[in-house]
Amino acid sequence: MQGHERIQQYRMDGHKINRLIFLNDFPCLTDWPDGTEHPTISVAGDRINTLDLRFLVGMAVSVSSEDEQRAKDLFQACIDHKAKFVIGNHYKGPRVADIQSSWLQIWRNK
Repeated sequence: MQGHERIQQYRMDGHKINRLIFLNDFPCLTDWPDGTEHPTISVAGDRINTLDLRFLVGMAVSVSSEDEQRAKDLFQACIDHKAKFVIGNHYKGPRVADIQSSWLQIWRNK
């Protein structure tokens, strides 16, 4: 997992992130320079059942993967780690412009 360290520290310092956190199952930029942008995490190649996602408690998360089962597993992992809102997406095609979704699900903790 890449990009989570700053988010973890921010949360441990008692702050809540008021932006959507992107949890991407592909290599991507994961810098979060000043806390004003959307934090982005890459879990490309990671075993989902070993990820420590406790920093997602109470957060809104967007999950994206080119692999449908991994997208669903990440989606469930976010729910299991008590995220407040999760959008899960399995997409086909390039990551820019012509994205086609074959699975999309939204979950909200009430």
